[in-house]
Amino acid sequence: MAKEEIIPFDVSEHLDSPEMIAGYLTACAEQGEKYLFAAIGDVAKAIGMTKIADASGLERNGLYRAFCTEATNTHYKTVSRVLQAIGLRLEVRVPEQRANPPYPD
Repeated sequence: MAKEEIIPFDVSEHLDSPEMIAGYLTACAEQGEKYLFAAIGDVAKAIGMTKIADASGLERNGLYRAFCTEATNTHYKTVSRVLQAIGLRLEVRVPEQRANPPYPD
């Protein structure tokens, strides 16, 4: 039997439109902040970390630290500035299907 070759997958190579980026970030946000932060790092990598650093006014090395899978101290202000540099914004919305809302209907 021939040995199978494993080809590495880099999601940043596929984040090539605002819609794709927004969908990816939304899906990751639904999994939790660790996934969202790593996804923002993927998007920054896809666009160019230096470009995002310049547009956000943040240091390139700081962006790598803030948006890695081990990040534990990323602040809202950093997320907001990076999303703005990407051309996106956070949005809170009511899901179509709500299970047990904490307030009366």
